[in-house]
Amino acid sequence: MRRLRVVTLDKENRARKSLRSDAGWDGKFPIPVSYFGGSRVEELGKETLNLIHVSADDQCIWVGDAASASFLYRRGHNLVNNPDILAKRKTFKN
Repeated sequence: MRRLRVVTLDKENRARKSLRSDAGWDGKFPIPVSYFGGSRVEELGKETLNLIHVSADDQCIWVGDAASASFLYRRGHNLVNNPDILAKRKTFKN
């Protein structure tokens, strides 16, 4: 069990570093990721992603960890940096 936790934390830390350097992530949670990219919502249920909310009006997917955001980013989904959408972060409890 300890080994699984170490692997999970390592994966999360690598994802955080990658998102900050490659995608310009601001380090805040939850992370809004563009709805449109290489994955469809139906496919997302097959992955172990920390999905918080999928909103059609904002056209973004809110995820609760960097590993999930990194997975989507590698599949062609961009991180959302629209200030109006980022302001909605406070509606989600971390």
